[in-house]
Amino acid sequence: MRNRWAWAGLVAATFALLAAPASLAIEGSLFEHAWQWQDDRGETVAFSRWRGEPLVVTVVYTTCKVRCPMTLNKLRKVEKAFTAKGMVAQFALVTLDPAHDTQEKLKAYKKSRHLADENWHLLNGGQAQTKELLAFLGIKALEDGSHIDHDTKIFVFDREGKAARSFEGWNFEDDKAVVAP
Repeated sequence: MRNRWAWAGLVAATFALLAAPASLAIEGSLFEHAWQWQDDRGETVAFSRWRGEPLVVTVVYTTCKVRCPMTLNKLRKVEKAFTAKGMVAQFALVTLDPAHDTQEKLKAYKKSRHLADENWHLLNGGQAQTKELLAFLGIKALEDGSHIDHDTKIFVFDREGKAARSFEGWNFEDDKAVVAP
């Protein structure tokens, strides 16, 4: 019975995110941070690698069963909105579970979700760096055994790494995420 109530609470919290208002309280440029990430190809990258292009950033983890799959579905729609306007955006998905989501697991996850190699980047930065990013983005995450309860936020950064758009949940018009490069 306890698991059913926990599941019901998770589902209720997830659907509450559908109507959450957007907020944008990020100061400074994402590119100012010296964070180094390992991507799903094994390369060391910094967010500044995508300077000059729109950059969509969010957090996920590969064993998530509810929020992360819904977030990926929304991101695919956002990608289509960029494409419809003749633009390409880069998508950086940072794992919330860096101990479990190794390069190999991120690579397999990317392949199983049919995410294009050229503009989808799955990143692992270790626990401390991931916590710094969460603080910068204002994302709350709480590990509960094998589950990580986390805010569902999607950020769009402009060509200089400044936050141009921020969305909580998935209930926003896809083309609202499109920003000029």
